[in-house]
Amino acid sequence: MIHYLPIDIPKLNIPSSINYDGFVEDPLPYHGSHMSLFHENEWFPHGQWQRDNWSWLKKYIEENLPIKKFYMVRVSIQLSKIDIHFDTSGINERGKNLYNENLTNHYNSLTSPYGYRLVISGKSGTLLIHNNSQTIPATLPDSTNCYCLNSFHTLHSTDDDDGRVIVLIQGWLDEDKHNQIINRSLLKYKEHIIAF
Repeated sequence: MIHYLPIDIPKLNIPSSINYDGFVEDPLPYHGSHMSLFHENEWFPHGQWQRDNWSWLKKYIEENLPIKKFYMVRVSIQLSKIDIHFDTSGINERGKNLYNENLTNHYNSLTSPYGYRLVISGKSGTLLIHNNSQTIPATLPDSTNCYCLNSFHTLHSTDDDDGRVIVLIQGWLDEDKHNQIINRSLLKYKEHIIAF
């Protein structure tokens, strides 16, 4: 199973200054400050100020990622070391507010990694993939700031990288486009793949 793969799409052009107003600090699922850019079938649920500050990211995601129907887009600022965990966001946990059986089944039917992440800021190698007693640093090449995890099935953590900012994107994938991106990425970034 492929647990980590850098993604071969055009590199995100990050603005020189980003407004992080409106982020809410939360110890769960890990200690960070978070803000949803897409939630409950709506882009920018916090209004016009959010649209004014984050439209550049929405445009990039819609143009480059193979998501045909979004479920959640969340920006997270890391405030401390993140312990070993699986990504769920409650999507695959019965009884949680965000539980979605349809999306869980969609993800579980895929053989390739499906959890798209963008790194807005942070060091390469601070994301760690765990296999029993082995810990493998996930390196991100300079040519991309996007990677995929096999989210529900990949144990991972993050070393202390104060101020690391990532974007988590969840939704139903256009499987043909997704497979094209994955296959292209497997060839280009074969030295960075983590699989076991």
